[in-house]
Amino acid sequence: MIGDDEYRDEYLKVARSLLKEEDVTDEEIASSTGLGINKVRKVLYDLWGRYLIQGFRVKDERKGRFVYIWRTRRTSELLN
Repeated sequence: MIGDDEYRDEYLKVARSLLKEEDVTDEEIASSTGLGINKVRKVLYDLWGRYLIQGFRVKDERKGRFVYIWRTRRTSELLN
C-alpha cells in the first residue's frame, strides 16, 4: 500500500501532521492536510496496526460522542 505514489503522499501528509502536534484527532488531521476523513482514518489505522502511532478513545463532552486522539510513538517507547 505504501509503495504507490498516491498513498505515499497521503501517508506523508498524515505523518507530518502527527509530528506537529502532541495529541490530534482524525478530524484535525483531515483539516490540516486537506485529505478526506476516510483517507485519513485508513492511514491512521494502518499506522496503528504497525505500532507506529497510538490511539486513545476519549469522550468529547462538547459533541457528546467518543473521538480518537492520535499521537506518534517516540523512539524510547519503540525500544521498550
